[in-house]
Amino acid sequence: MKSTFLIVIFSCFLASCSLYTNTTFKNWTSNQSFKGNGGSVTQIGNFEYWEHGAPEKEFKIIGIIEQNSRDSTGARILLGDYNKNEIIKHIEGSNGDGVIELDEDRYLSGINATPNYSNNTGFDINSNFRTVKQLAVFKYLK
Repeated sequence: MKSTFLIVIFSCFLASCSLYTNTTFKNWTSNQSFKGNGGSVTQIGNFEYWEHGAPEKEFKIIGIIEQNSRDSTGARILLGDYNKNEIIKHIEGSNGDGVIELDEDRYLSGINATPNYSNNTGFDINSNFRTVKQLAVFKYLK
């Protein structure tokens, strides 16, 4: 019985994790090629993640990923700053070689006011934030 309860709790946790982020991909159509000046790059899976700068080799943009995520300390500790698996899925699906971070914005998405009769204000006020990250999926030109 105890193990069944733990399985149910864990399943609910995993379901709530899927509500943490929303990742979309849009194809980019252009024949223009680019060549960057380098920068900071890390690996996510078998792909390059350019956080600052762009590759020095010639490449073409093939898509745009937008990831919208709930910004909370607890969620970041449990799930990281961004959903890597969703990004990898979109890079693989578009036959890309990696992503270049274009933009990241944080915005206020709501305020919660909860009655609290133990302080002078009568309310505990908490703010909710969301982070939107835009990434360009690229393919090296060989």
